[in-house]
Amino acid sequence: MKKKITLLLFTLGIVFILYFLLLPEHEQLATQSSKIKNKVTAVLSGKDQDTVVDEKKDHLAPVIAITMPPIETIRVERFGRELLGEGRTLFANNERALTLINRYNEKWREVLQEDQLRFHPHDTQVKIVPKQSYIQLEGSDKGRLVEDVLVTTHFPDGKTDTFMAKVDSESGNIIEAYGGRISEGPKARTPLYPSGELQ
Repeated sequence: MKKKITLLLFTLGIVFILYFLLLPEHEQLATQSSKIKNKVTAVLSGKDQDTVVDEKKDHLAPVIAITMPPIETIRVERFGRELLGEGRTLFANNERALTLINRYNEKWREVLQEDQLRFHPHDTQVKIVPKQSYIQLEGSDKGRLVEDVLVTTHFPDGKTDTFMAKVDSESGNIIEAYGGRISEGPKARTPLYPSGELQ
């Protein structure tokens, strides 16, 4: 037991001594980092531009680079629609030509609705809610007009099916269904009685 206490006190003594020997270095690092932080704040706020030019410039460059928006967040548009897909930043300066492989058809929604009703009973209803219109890049210089939609099918027995889909803006065909299909049964109604009480 005495050996354990002696070892513990010896270890604490060494840690205490090392802490006070290294303390001046910690204080130096803290003051240097606060100076750099103050200079970065001055640069970002646009104040005191003359005091920034000194030997600490190499520390400021990474911080300033972080504040610029990443390339992936830059919104690139053509033909009034956002470009999505790999390589969209190549079209940011409007110098590169983009060829569309389809055209916009005003009746794409009706075509999709008829396609969804083909195999369902007569009283089935399909509701199509457009969410986003964009150009999906395919290859290095081609794009496809695409509609993101929410498709809800209401069956005569009260069931509903819902899914998200990417739809070709010309043909009305589903390119990809995603997010999974959500199926719900008919909602049971709570019976109401003339007395106003629930049973």
